Amino acid sequence: MDRFTYPSFNGHTATRIMDYTTMGGEQVARYAYLWSNGNFVFIINGNTEDFTQTRALAEATGQ
Repeated sequence: MDRFTYPSFNGHTATRIMDYTTMGGEQVARYAYLWSNGNFVFIINGNTEDFTQTRALAEATGQ
């Protein structure tokens, strides 16, 4: 999976960043979504391996 992808939701394009952290001696993926809307920058970080949960949180902003 690419580290940077560019999904669209709520009428805009965001940047999804995949990073890895070590948990219990294993590398596990973590995801963040970033986008701007006018003068605001939104940064949504997740604490789960499932990017769909982090995306659902980003979509819930409505921005």
